[in-house]
Amino acid sequence: MKKLLNSFQQVVLKPCIGQQGKGIIKITVLDDNTFEIHEKRTKIVKNSFSDLFSYIHEQYLNGNDYIVQQFININKIDGRFFDVRVMSQLHEDEWIITGKLVKVAAREYFISNRASRLLTLEEAFNEIDSHIYIDKCVFLIDKICKDASMILMKNYNGITIIGFDIAIDRYGAIWIIEGNYVPSTSMFYKFAGNKMYETINKYIVLNKKRKLLLSDREEEKN
Repeated sequence: MKKLLNSFQQVVLKPCIGQQGKGIIKITVLDDNTFEIHEKRTKIVKNSFSDLFSYIHEQYLNGNDYIVQQFININKIDGRFFDVRVMSQLHEDEWIITGKLVKVAAREYFISNRASRLLTLEEAFNEIDSHIYIDKCVFLIDKICKDASMILMKNYNGITIIGFDIAIDRYGAIWIIEGNYVPSTSMFYKFAGNKMYETINKYIVLNKKRKLLLSDREEEKN
Protein backbone atom coordinates (compact mmCIF):
# COMPACT_ATOMS: atom_id res chain seq x y z
CA MET A 1 0.00 0.00 0.00
CA LYS A 2 2.79 2.42 0.89
CA LYS A 3 4.62 1.68 -2.35
CA LEU A 4 1.49 2.31 -4.44
CA LEU A 5 0.68 5.51 -2.54
CA ASN A 6 4.19 6.77 -3.28
CA SER A 7 3.69 5.96 -6.97
CA PHE A 8 0.10 7.09 -7.57
CA GLN A 9 -0.94 9.33 -4.60
CA GLN A 10 -4.36 7.63 -4.60
CA VAL A 11 -5.22 3.95 -4.11
CA VAL A 12 -8.32 1.84 -3.59
CA LEU A 13 -8.58 -0.99 -1.07
CA LYS A 14 -11.33 -3.54 -1.51
CA PRO A 15 -12.16 -6.96 -0.06
CA CYS A 16 -11.23 -9.95 -2.22
CA ILE A 17 -14.72 -11.32 -1.57
CA GLY A 18 -17.40 -8.68 -1.29
CA GLN A 19 -20.79 -7.43 -2.39
CA GLN A 20 -22.43 -4.11 -3.19
CA GLY A 21 -19.27 -2.08 -2.58
CA LYS A 22 -19.11 -2.84 1.14
CA GLY A 23 -15.71 -2.16 2.71
CA ILE A 24 -14.23 -0.42 -0.36
CA ILE A 25 -12.16 2.64 0.56
CA LYS A 26 -10.05 5.21 -1.25
CA ILE A 27 -6.87 6.60 0.29
CA THR A 28 -5.40 9.90 -0.90
CA VAL A 29 -2.03 11.43 -0.01
CA LEU A 30 -2.79 15.03 1.03
CA ASP A 31 0.84 15.84 1.88
CA ASP A 32 3.92 13.97 3.15
CA ASN A 33 2.33 13.05 6.48
CA THR A 34 -1.42 13.40 5.95
CA PHE A 35 -3.78 10.87 4.40
CA GLU A 36 -7.50 10.96 3.63
CA ILE A 37 -9.67 7.83 3.94
CA HIS A 38 -12.86 7.98 1.87
CA GLU A 39 -15.70 5.44 2.26
CA LYS A 40 -19.16 6.14 0.82
CA ARG A 41 -19.69 9.85 1.72
CA THR A 42 -17.45 9.76 4.81
CA LYS A 43 -13.91 11.17 4.82
CA ILE A 44 -11.41 10.79 7.67
CA VAL A 45 -7.91 12.29 7.86
CA LYS A 46 -4.93 10.56 9.50
CA ASN A 47 -1.74 12.48 10.27
CA SER A 48 0.81 9.73 9.74
CA PHE A 49 1.18 6.52 7.75
CA SER A 50 1.36 4.46 10.96
CA ASP A 51 -1.95 5.95 12.17
CA LEU A 52 -3.44 5.33 8.72
CA PHE A 53 -2.38 1.69 8.62
CA SER A 54 -3.41 1.01 12.23
CA TYR A 55 -6.89 2.39 11.51
CA ILE A 56 -7.26 0.40 8.28
CA HIS A 57 -5.99 -2.79 9.90
CA GLU A 58 -8.42 -2.46 12.79
CA GLN A 59 -11.46 -1.41 10.76
CA TYR A 60 -11.02 -3.41 7.56
CA LEU A 61 -8.07 -5.79 7.24
CA ASN A 62 -8.25 -7.76 10.48
CA GLY A 63 -9.35 -11.25 9.43
CA ASN A 64 -10.20 -10.19 5.87
CA ASP A 65 -8.27 -10.52 2.62
CA TYR A 66 -7.96 -7.23 0.75
CA ILE A 67 -6.37 -6.08 -2.47
CA VAL A 68 -4.87 -2.65 -3.08
CA GLN A 69 -5.01 -1.02 -6.50
CA GLN A 70 -4.09 2.19 -8.24
CA PHE A 71 -7.05 4.60 -8.23
CA ILE A 72 -8.19 5.22 -11.80
CA ASN A 73 -8.98 8.79 -12.85
CA ILE A 74 -12.39 7.75 -14.15
CA ASN A 75 -14.39 9.96 -16.46
CA LYS A 76 -17.37 11.82 -14.98
CA ILE A 77 -20.92 12.75 -15.85
CA ASP A 78 -22.18 15.91 -14.16
CA GLY A 79 -19.21 15.72 -11.80
CA ARG A 80 -19.96 12.11 -10.76
CA PHE A 81 -17.91 8.99 -11.44
CA PHE A 82 -19.42 6.33 -13.65
CA ASP A 83 -18.58 2.86 -14.93
CA VAL A 84 -20.01 0.46 -17.49
CA ARG A 85 -21.60 -2.87 -16.57
CA VAL A 86 -20.91 -5.27 -19.44
CA MET A 87 -22.59 -8.67 -19.64
CA SER A 88 -20.39 -11.29 -21.30
CA GLN A 89 -21.97 -14.70 -21.93
CA LEU A 90 -20.87 -18.00 -23.41
CA HIS A 91 -22.55 -18.95 -26.67
CA GLU A 92 -21.47 -22.46 -27.63
CA ASP A 93 -17.66 -22.04 -27.75
CA GLU A 94 -17.31 -18.27 -27.90
CA TRP A 95 -18.08 -15.31 -25.65
CA ILE A 96 -20.51 -12.64 -26.78
CA ILE A 97 -21.54 -9.29 -25.29
CA THR A 98 -25.27 -9.29 -24.50
CA GLY A 99 -25.73 -6.03 -22.63
CA LYS A 100 -24.07 -2.76 -21.60
CA LEU A 101 -25.32 -0.13 -19.16
CA VAL A 102 -23.70 2.88 -17.50
CA LYS A 103 -23.99 3.29 -13.72
CA VAL A 104 -23.52 6.86 -12.48
CA ALA A 105 -22.35 7.08 -8.87
CA ALA A 106 -24.29 8.99 -6.23
CA ARG A 107 -22.90 12.41 -5.36
CA GLU A 108 -19.66 12.27 -3.32
CA TYR A 109 -19.32 8.50 -3.91
CA PHE A 110 -16.25 7.29 -5.81
CA ILE A 111 -17.84 3.92 -6.75
CA SER A 112 -21.10 3.28 -8.61
CA ASN A 113 -22.50 0.51 -6.39
CA ARG A 114 -24.72 3.27 -5.03
CA ALA A 115 -25.96 4.39 -8.45
CA SER A 116 -27.90 7.62 -8.86
CA ARG A 117 -28.74 6.95 -12.52
CA LEU A 118 -28.64 4.18 -15.10
CA LEU A 119 -27.95 5.17 -18.71
CA THR A 120 -27.32 3.53 -22.03
CA LEU A 121 -23.77 3.93 -23.30
CA GLU A 122 -25.01 6.31 -26.00
CA GLU A 123 -26.80 8.50 -23.44
CA ALA A 124 -23.69 8.56 -21.24
CA PHE A 125 -21.42 9.68 -24.07
CA ASN A 126 -23.76 12.57 -24.78
CA GLU A 127 -23.23 13.78 -21.19
CA ILE A 128 -19.59 12.87 -20.65
CA ASP A 129 -17.27 15.57 -19.28
CA SER A 130 -14.51 14.94 -21.85
CA HIS A 131 -14.45 14.25 -25.58
CA ILE A 132 -13.73 10.64 -26.52
CA TYR A 133 -14.85 8.53 -29.47
CA ILE A 134 -17.75 6.20 -28.65
CA ASP A 135 -17.14 3.78 -31.55
CA LYS A 136 -13.53 3.20 -30.49
CA CYS A 137 -14.55 2.77 -26.83
CA VAL A 138 -17.32 0.28 -27.68
CA PHE A 139 -14.91 -1.75 -29.81
CA LEU A 140 -12.27 -1.81 -27.04
CA ILE A 141 -14.78 -2.62 -24.30
CA ASP A 142 -16.20 -5.56 -26.26
CA LYS A 143 -12.77 -6.90 -27.20
CA ILE A 144 -11.31 -6.60 -23.69
CA CYS A 145 -14.33 -8.28 -22.07
CA LYS A 146 -14.37 -11.14 -24.58
CA ASP A 147 -10.61 -11.70 -24.23
CA ALA A 148 -10.83 -11.56 -20.43
CA SER A 149 -13.74 -14.02 -20.46
CA MET A 150 -11.70 -16.55 -22.47
CA ILE A 151 -8.80 -16.27 -20.02
CA LEU A 152 -11.02 -16.55 -16.95
CA MET A 153 -12.83 -19.57 -18.40
CA LYS A 154 -9.52 -21.45 -18.55
CA ASN A 155 -9.05 -20.96 -14.82
CA TYR A 156 -12.67 -21.25 -13.66
CA ASN A 157 -14.25 -24.15 -15.51
CA GLY A 158 -18.02 -23.99 -15.87
CA ILE A 159 -18.62 -20.23 -15.90
CA THR A 160 -21.03 -19.07 -18.61
CA ILE A 161 -21.73 -15.46 -17.59
CA ILE A 162 -19.52 -12.63 -16.30
CA GLY A 163 -20.63 -9.14 -15.37
CA PHE A 164 -17.66 -6.84 -15.90
CA ASP A 165 -17.41 -3.37 -14.39
CA ILE A 166 -15.43 -1.28 -16.86
CA ALA A 167 -13.96 2.16 -16.28
CA ILE A 168 -13.22 4.71 -18.99
CA ASP A 169 -10.59 7.23 -17.98
CA ARG A 170 -10.38 10.82 -19.16
CA TYR A 171 -8.13 9.79 -22.06
CA GLY A 172 -10.49 7.09 -23.33
CA ALA A 173 -8.42 4.18 -22.00
CA ILE A 174 -10.39 1.12 -20.86
CA TRP A 175 -9.83 -0.48 -17.43
CA ILE A 176 -11.36 -3.61 -15.92
CA ILE A 177 -12.46 -2.84 -12.37
CA GLU A 178 -13.70 -6.36 -11.66
CA GLY A 179 -15.62 -9.33 -13.00
CA ASN A 180 -18.57 -10.94 -11.23
CA TYR A 181 -19.55 -14.56 -11.91
CA VAL A 182 -23.05 -14.09 -10.40
CA PRO A 183 -24.05 -10.70 -11.79
CA SER A 184 -27.45 -9.13 -11.23
CA THR A 185 -29.52 -8.75 -14.41
CA SER A 186 -32.31 -6.62 -12.94
CA MET A 187 -30.73 -3.29 -13.92
CA PHE A 188 -31.26 -4.17 -17.60
CA TYR A 189 -34.98 -4.75 -17.20
CA LYS A 190 -36.43 -1.45 -18.41
CA PHE A 191 -33.91 -0.57 -21.09
CA ALA A 192 -34.47 -0.78 -24.86
CA GLY A 193 -37.92 -2.30 -24.42
CA ASN A 194 -36.46 -5.06 -22.21
CA LYS A 195 -34.46 -6.38 -25.20
CA MET A 196 -31.12 -6.55 -23.37
CA TYR A 197 -32.77 -8.20 -20.37
CA GLU A 198 -34.48 -10.75 -22.62
CA THR A 199 -31.25 -11.48 -24.51
CA ILE A 200 -29.28 -11.99 -21.28
CA ASN A 201 -31.90 -14.36 -19.88
CA LYS A 202 -32.13 -16.21 -23.19
CA TYR A 203 -28.45 -17.16 -22.97
CA ILE A 204 -28.75 -18.00 -19.27
CA VAL A 205 -31.46 -20.55 -20.17
CA LEU A 206 -29.51 -21.87 -23.19
CA ASN A 207 -26.38 -22.40 -21.10
CA LYS A 208 -28.32 -24.20 -18.37
CA LYS A 209 -29.78 -26.54 -20.98
CA ARG A 210 -26.32 -27.06 -22.48
CA LYS A 211 -24.88 -27.96 -19.07
CA LEU A 212 -27.65 -30.49 -18.48
CA LEU A 213 -27.10 -32.02 -21.92
CA LEU A 214 -23.34 -32.33 -21.37
CA SER A 215 -23.96 -33.84 -17.92
CA ASP A 216 -26.36 -36.42 -19.40
CA ARG A 217 -23.78 -37.35 -22.05
CA GLU A 218 -21.11 -37.85 -19.40
CA GLU A 219 -23.43 -40.13 -17.42
CA GLU A 220 -24.16 -42.16 -20.54
CA LYS A 221 -20.44 -42.63 -21.15
CA ASN A 222 -19.92 -43.83 -17.59
